[in-house]
Amino acid sequence: MKKLLIPFLFITNSLFSQDTITTKFTFDLLGSVSQANVVTQNNILLNSNCSVNWKKFETGLITTYQNMTSNNTQVVNDVVLRVQPRIVDKKYSLFSFGQISSLYSKKVNLRVESGLGYGQTIFKTKLLEGTLSGGLLYFSNDYTDLTHREGLRFSPRVQLFGKNERYKISYSLESYYQPNLMDKKDYITNTKASFLFDLNKKFAIKFNYSSSFESFVKSGGRNDIKNFTMGFNLNL
Repeated sequence: MKKLLIPFLFITNSLFSQDTITTKFTFDLLGSVSQANVVTQNNILLNSNCSVNWKKFETGLITTYQNMTSNNTQVVNDVVLRVQPRIVDKKYSLFSFGQISSLYSKKVNLRVESGLGYGQTIFKTKLLEGTLSGGLLYFSNDYTDLTHREGLRFSPRVQLFGKNERYKISYSLESYYQPNLMDKKDYITNTKASFLFDLNKKFAIKFNYSSSFESFVKSGGRNDIKNFTMGFNLNL
């Protein structure tokens, strides 16, 4: 009986070890305050990312919130919620995503986006890795003036990221371009760069730069937003 149980327990243990589900949670609290004479500007950025991994499957739930005021006048009050299931291998990834946004800065009550894409690792070294991806997405915008706009965008994207264990720093750069396939004058560009210095395994000091531009914007909207912020990063 013992001879029969030993192989059974070994096989069972091997199966369960291959099916381990892991989770990861990160949270950023970033901000900046600036003043020039009587003009005061406050900027707060909150980012969270909860991911669940099983074998080659990964699902991420990403939430982003930005609040910017100038002399107590609201400039930005934007919320983005994104879900991104994907299959990740050593050299490639297949991904889908769904995203909903409320963008005060763009005069958008509700933006809904969904799409599919493919990514490829283009190089990998000890300190730096680069990926290139492309996707096709559908968008639907409901504006504050009760108008509606929808279409298809192509989204090529490049990412660079890495970590130096010796100096306890990590860094990343991401940039994409999204032209409207039905209107050449309508496009979106976005660039994000971050630098983290680890205080311990869970906490880090983070410096962040982002630039977002949309060629099509309603009257009164802000289509060119740049941020340089610093704060803390929590990694669980």
